[in-house]
Amino acid sequence: MKLDIARWKRSRAARDAFQRGWRGGYGLGRSDERDRIPDRQPHVGFDGHPQVELYGIEVDEGLAPLLDVLWRLGLDTQYSCQGHPDHYLPNHPSSWEAATQIFFTDVDQALKFVKKSMELLGPHAAYHEGGFRISVASGIDSPVLRGDVRFSPTLIEPLLSSWTTFEAELAARASAHSG
Repeated sequence: MKLDIARWKRSRAARDAFQRGWRGGYGLGRSDERDRIPDRQPHVGFDGHPQVELYGIEVDEGLAPLLDVLWRLGLDTQYSCQGHPDHYLPNHPSSWEAATQIFFTDVDQALKFVKKSMELLGPHAAYHEGGFRISVASGIDSPVLRGDVRFSPTLIEPLLSSWTTFEAELAARASAHSG
């Protein structure tokens, strides 16, 4: 098997395929440059995000109200970052670090968050901001897969409003059934 791979790597077809792919990728990068879209965003880091304590846990101040609602509704998170709206470019791959991030303890909860968020915001509300991106990670000392959700920092406020309204509706329904 290794010998077959080594032969393929040395073959003219492999070199040609690489050059075609490289030229195509290079051309796309140059077209982004012509459109003044940076090929790579500057590293943003974690600076500039004031922290607040929420139930004994330090979280980014800009994301704390949304996390509070999600936690009260039973969606558990591990990590989060409010993102950097001044560095975020919708639908641009290099905006990954500038996006808002909520890392859920369970991939099912991440999917529930995205599905309900899309329902609450409307089917096309997040489209122009790049939508939601989910990646799956293995559990920390656990077989449970975790879910990393990223989205535009400009969606934090609409999400907070929508999830708060949803929480109030659930509470009203619960009190109507119990009374």
